[in-house]
Amino acid sequence: MAPLAAEIARRSASPDPSESIARREGFRSAGQLIASNLRGAPADAERLIAVGENMAAAQREARRQEAGDGGGLSGDEELLESVPAGPHLPYVAAASAEARIGVDAAAAIIAMAQRVWRDASPEALAKAERMLVDKAQHLDIRKLGALIKRVEASLSVTRLEDKERRQIRERHLSIYEDRDGMIAINGRLDAATGLPIKAAVEAIVTRQMQLKRDRKNAVPDDRTVPQMTADALSALASHALGCTDSSLPIPATTVVVRMDVEALKAELGALDGAGDDATVEQRECGIGTVDGLAQPMTAGQLRRLAAGARVIPEVLGGPSQPLDLGRNRRLFTHGQRLALVERDGGCASCGAPPSWCDAHHIRWWKEHRGRTDLNNGVLLCRACHTRIHEGRWKVEIHDGMPVFLPPPEYSGSNAPQIGGRRRFDVLQ
Repeated sequence: MAPLAAEIARRSASPDPSESIARREGFRSAGQLIASNLRGAPADAERLIAVGENMAAAQREARRQEAGDGGGLSGDEELLESVPAGPHLPYVAAASAEARIGVDAAAAIIAMAQRVWRDASPEALAKAERMLVDKAQHLDIRKLGALIKRVEASLSVTRLEDKERRQIRERHLSIYEDRDGMIAINGRLDAATGLPIKAAVEAIVTRQMQLKRDRKNAVPDDRTVPQMTADALSALASHALGCTDSSLPIPATTVVVRMDVEALKAELGALDGAGDDATVEQRECGIGTVDGLAQPMTAGQLRRLAAGARVIPEVLGGPSQPLDLGRNRRLFTHGQRLALVERDGGCASCGAPPSWCDAHHIRWWKEHRGRTDLNNGVLLCRACHTRIHEGRWKVEIHDGMPVFLPPPEYSGSNAPQIGGRRRFDVLQ
């Protein structure tokens, strides 16, 4: 279907209505024509076209190589000449043709490549393409999308800087009373501005959800999550105005900012002696991440964020110290939890944000006399934690990383599944 969609798009590109398939059928574009016939959305049709055009480009390049540099194209090969200029992704094309990846995954990789191909070297783009295709065969589209954001940032830091500057300019927040007397809040915030709000509100909501699920809690709570979020924001504002409610879990709220030690050294080296005359490239070299956000951030943005309260800058790549407590303590400490967040990146199974997760003993504390050590701990959200405790899945630590073992009745692959941050490691 993808090559057919691309060919329909090619034959619909003419501005002359008599020569355009889509216009002759009464549609303004090939995407609308295809969507109508497939009973789907135009966006789905556009993704199908993009995958087909990439397959056609790969086919054209293969035929040229077979013919030699001096060989020409003739017959059906001439139909491929109108494929739009852009990056050729032969590994994506092969994986699409062999059905190793789906249309959504292929289209997402192609879209990323089209955004960065003028900035990235062909070698770097080819390496990223192969890595993304390999990962796409084991990740759902949401997790693949998070990985694509990291890859895109690493391939074009300039684009990421431009995006951050635009987001800072476009940040806004409006608070007003509507016609019904309700207080309406509307706005969009850049990451550095909005992240502390997001982290604090999520900490309160997570605590309220835990209390709601606790059967020992005698006070019923029938609030929805959006209602809890509204109440959490109000509680934060009341706290700032002088409320001394000790139940707010604000001190437990931690935002971990991380970047590689080499990127930090490069940034400091660029800034050293540059003073106020430092260029943007000198000030903003390197990228890093923040727990809870899929979008990477430049070193300059991370530096500004790390200057805020309750933000822990965590430099990676240096020596680490074990945080093991044996059986002297049952609960994992705050420092151990930070180390687990660094290793697992949130729920080691499903990727839920760290604020949603509990530190789970792999060998249980009571039944198995398990130790409160990093090699016996894993971060799990409540749903995955329950699934592990019910015994349907098992988790082990291999080479310092969590690995999940599916039950015999699992309908997917019975091979061990890598968990934690390694699933999203761009530099494997």
